[in-house]
Amino acid sequence: MTASPTTPPRPPLRSRFAVGAGRTVAGASKLTGLGTGSVIGGRVSLALDPDLLARLAAGRRTTLVSGTNGKTTTTRLLAAALGTLGEVASNHLGANMAPGVVAALGSAPHAPFAALEVDERWLGPVLEQVGPAGVVLLNLSRDQLDRSHEVRKIADTWRAALGRLHPAPVVANADDPLVVWAAGEVPDGDVVWVGTGGGWMLDAAGCPSCAGRIAFADDGWSCTGCSFARPSPAWRLVVDDNAPDGVAGGAHGVVERPEGPPVEVTLSLPGRVNLANAAMVLVAAAHAGADLDDAAAAMGTVATVAGRYRTATIAGAEVRMLLAKNPAGWQEAIAMLEPSPTP
Repeated sequence: MTASPTTPPRPPLRSRFAVGAGRTVAGASKLTGLGTGSVIGGRVSLALDPDLLARLAAGRRTTLVSGTNGKTTTTRLLAAALGTLGEVASNHLGANMAPGVVAALGSAPHAPFAALEVDERWLGPVLEQVGPAGVVLLNLSRDQLDRSHEVRKIADTWRAALGRLHPAPVVANADDPLVVWAAGEVPDGDVVWVGTGGGWMLDAAGCPSCAGRIAFADDGWSCTGCSFARPSPAWRLVVDDNAPDGVAGGAHGVVERPEGPPVEVTLSLPGRVNLANAAMVLVAAAHAGADLDDAAAAMGTVATVAGRYRTATIAGAEVRMLLAKNPAGWQEAIAMLEPSPTP
């Protein structure tokens, strides 16, 4: 589906100096125990070369990942899937604003592929500078309201940026009305809808088109006051409700695609939500030219993500670390918990 990857062009001297200065500052941050240094290093690099992001992205096949929940995990899975094609630059440790993106690209100057997590508020600016070969839109829900404000505002910002810049393909979650609204200005042929099976929908109860009520059913959703409705997905995740997917183990599902046999996905990560993330990744990987069975196998090797899902033994019991930071995240984390054998 894509040409063979090539090494990105060598950036100009100013850009190379900016990258080197950023790495030096990042290294000092690590040595002094102040963190990974990705953000401060990226800030220094951008201060020295404001056009650095566009220059570092030039010549790469870059896929951006954004959404309220699941960005870091999805980006890690995407990096694994694209890794079957070649070296991948990625910020899958979570530094997802412009400085973190710059640091990720600068740390892998010869990587022909990039899998980049982008904060919801930064998607438009990063989209404009990077000119990606694909964008993955996961979900939109309430998060840190002191930072992101009303979730509808984020959806409108996405819609304006995507409608103006027309990246392709846009891999979008058909089961999230706010994501569907955000992708509504992208030409039909440039959007790939993925049926993930839903999730947290309390933040999408109002229609973003007419302010009417969104009605949800087992086979989709639609507005009761206008024609806004769930698009028909070209790709669809199918999960056996009786299959184990709890926190103690991994998860298994099947992704149906428009052409060819379904792709089996077996993850080391728990939870149906991660199967949904993996389904979105498969679409992006397919458009990058990856063999889907190879991509699925690579995703299955991911056992932890920046500390998430790490296991430890405490007082003789094995525990797994989960991260939840908002209502939607808590719903998915609780869904992974297995019933107690005793009251």
